Amino acid sequence: MKTILTIIALATSLISFAGFEGIISTTVYNQGNSMEVKWFIKNDMLKLQMNYNADNGPVTVEFIVKKGGGEMTIVTNSESYKGYSILNESAITGSMAIGDLVFKKDGIKKDDLTKYQAANAKYQCAIWLSNLDVQLAEFSNFFKDDPAFLLIHKENLSGFPQKSMLTNHNGDLIYAATVAGVEQKSLSDLDFSIPDGYQKRELVEMEIEK
Repeated sequence: MKTILTIIALATSLISFAGFEGIISTTVYNQGNSMEVKWFIKNDMLKLQMNYNADNGPVTVEFIVKKGGGEMTIVTNSESYKGYSILNESAITGSMAIGDLVFKKDGIKKDDLTKYQAANAKYQCAIWLSNLDVQLAEFSNFFKDDPAFLLIHKENLSGFPQKSMLTNHNGDLIYAATVAGVEQKSLSDLDFSIPDGYQKRELVEMEIEK
């Protein structure tokens, strides 16, 4: 599933949460694919959990990062490729050419959301940023194809993207992410661990890209 890493390497949020601990649920649409994405946040740990349907049934892929670690652990329960691999931050490259987006603040705040807009020769985007106590900028290199991470990095902002939309100039939707729920709760280190019995595999990212 080729677009999965784009979402992560796309995506929607790695995160250091100064005040928030819990789970943020989002719905993500990326180039024709829709899936549920959950963010598990505890102190300096983050786990992005993605669920989608493959040819042989439902698949869960998790992306785990420790603040300052410089690496992402990718875990999948796929029937054809069950295991985990380690991906260095420097190995993640963007493919959607959004790096030159220039953001402008809308100026109107509604429901504690601040709207930002941007455009380049290929895309237009709009992002509604909440005031949740979240710091994303340090982890923007893990999300080079996510316009919300680009905004937060360029403008040195805090907050969590409540909603993001990226379209081409014909109005076709390329990428969108919307927060579906926020659950503040205590998480344990087990929520960020590799399951027992999972072996290290060097090609998990290739399974994800199919």
